Amino acid sequence: MDLRVPVHDNLTRRRLSFRLAMGARVIREGTTLVDLMRFCSAMGYTLHGAPGNPSQIEAAGALARASGEEAVAFLDLLHWSILIKLWALLPVNEQEFFRSTYALSLEERDSRWPEAVDSHCHLDRWSRRVNFNLDINIWNSMTCMSPLVDIEINLRAVVTNFCDPSTYPDNSLLETLYGVRCFSTIGLHPKGASKYTDADIQKFCMLLERPEEVCFGEVELDHSVPYAEWLGQAILLKRVLSFLKERHVLVLHCRGADGDIHGKEVHMCLLSKVPEPRDFFGYVWDNRM
Repeated sequence: MDLRVPVHDNLTRRRLSFRLAMGARVIREGTTLVDLMRFCSAMGYTLHGAPGNPSQIEAAGALARASGEEAVAFLDLLHWSILIKLWALLPVNEQEFFRSTYALSLEERDSRWPEAVDSHCHLDRWSRRVNFNLDINIWNSMTCMSPLVDIEINLRAVVTNFCDPSTYPDNSLLETLYGVRCFSTIGLHPKGASKYTDADIQKFCMLLERPEEVCFGEVELDHSVPYAEWLGQAILLKRVLSFLKERHVLVLHCRGADGDIHGKEVHMCLLSKVPEPRDFFGYVWDNRM
């Protein structure tokens, strides 16, 4: 168990309450920390190797002062591998009780969850589907609507791609998103190549000049559409790449035809059209997915 969170009274009380509640459900009401540790030993739930690290020893000392028991007698109860074995003994409804009652505090989440950056998403498309506005409260919206409740990370920033002219952000939204660590890229999705107007291209170019825009795209080729549309995509790509500047990171969309699961044909087209050398972020659709 990661205990890098500074020890204080509230945290100690929560840790003590959690273990006593675990003991009451796994063994019986009134189980002490030492009783729970004896149970673990009898079940073979023991650690092999060095004793607890300094943060665990400090936390155990705080628990000992709060419970009146000897820290050395239950030190192993501070280790994640022991707790997860006890956790496995609980029925599902009891696990839900512990999840809701002893949810990690913000301080604990910040200390133990890995940090991540979502390098490619489409907040405009997502917000339409879930009926949320893109505004300064976007982080709260994403937290409330996330279906991946079991993926525990600290999401530090988002790179959101606007590739549909109908949902391009205005200057105010760009500034708002930039201020809350949602960094925007501007592109033209290849599937819409036959529909884009000169006004769409002009708006694309204007947004690329914004200081918030450091990425160019997504642009490229998508050959999952009928063959008759491929030429239009190639013409659009050649046209928009003429606006690419040295400061831009190029974001590429690349997808092969239905029978070309590895996209070999579209990759060959890509290599002949993208300028080099160039920093780029590319992603490829696997047509089996």
